[in-house]
Amino acid sequence: MPEMLDTESAGEPLLQLRRTASQLAFRNVHDGGSCRRRSEDRERFEGGDRADPAPDFEPVKVDSTLKDGEKISLGSTTLVAHHHPGHTKGSTSFTMDVREGGKIYRVIIANMGTINPGVRVSGMPNYPDIAADFARTFRAQKEMKIDVWLASHASQFRMHEKYKPGDSYSPDRFVDPQGFLASVEQLEKTYPDQLARERSEK
Repeated sequence: MPEMLDTESAGEPLLQLRRTASQLAFRNVHDGGSCRRRSEDRERFEGGDRADPAPDFEPVKVDSTLKDGEKISLGSTTLVAHHHPGHTKGSTSFTMDVREGGKIYRVIIANMGTINPGVRVSGMPNYPDIAADFARTFRAQKEMKIDVWLASHASQFRMHEKYKPGDSYSPDRFVDPQGFLASVEQLEKTYPDQLARERSEK
């Protein structure tokens, strides 16, 4: 079993995990740390996302690439990388075990299979296998056994419904395996609908 993040001794409640992960990623790039990405996204990051007409980041040197299932240690915490392509070629989710209040929570920082505006799931010159990748990701995420899920956007995992300022803290309020599955299944339904629309336009 991977090493677990002990939020009690670290003084880091489960609520802050998403913020902590974002800060670590930011410091990696801006404070001289190393940058690791999936090989599929290396060109995009080192080129400053040239394919985007309004790129929102400067080029970043990728020092090494991640493999599916690879374990990454951050102090006493071990994250497992899961390649979940579709949103981008190199989209990656991370899982970890978290101990809090005498319980062990299986946590995922999920890269959800959302479809960006302008993306054609029937295939694009720079991403011909996008449809197969989305299908693979939905299938893989539905099979995952998790307790707590977080994502890039608070709205995706309904953070503000689960916790409001002033609420008493309890990690159990974030336990939502059914919500994760329902969200994946909802995204999976939007994918064939868009695919059908694109094919009808040809």
